[in-house]
Amino acid sequence: MSTALRHTEYYGMQDIFDDLYERSKNNATKGLRLYEHIISKNNILLAFRNIKANTGSKTAGTNGITIDKYKIENVDEYIDEIRKALKNYKPQTV
Repeated sequence: MSTALRHTEYYGMQDIFDDLYERSKNNATKGLRLYEHIISKNNILLAFRNIKANTGSKTAGTNGITIDKYKIENVDEYIDEIRKALKNYKPQTV
């Protein structure tokens, strides 16, 4: 019998999120290297999956872009593009 995965279980991220949560509860946040988790391939792919599944992803943001702009034809190129965008990220107004 197969059970459905929770969203965070895709790409093996659940254990990482559980560890981060436990550390935060115990104030053991020193040395977490959060940015490395944020830009990890699995986290970026999980974020894409979750955004694409959201019905709001069909609505353009303040920058006029919808999730459909991002087609993953080459996963490694997509990951590199997202990582480059994160280096220069500046929040926009809502």
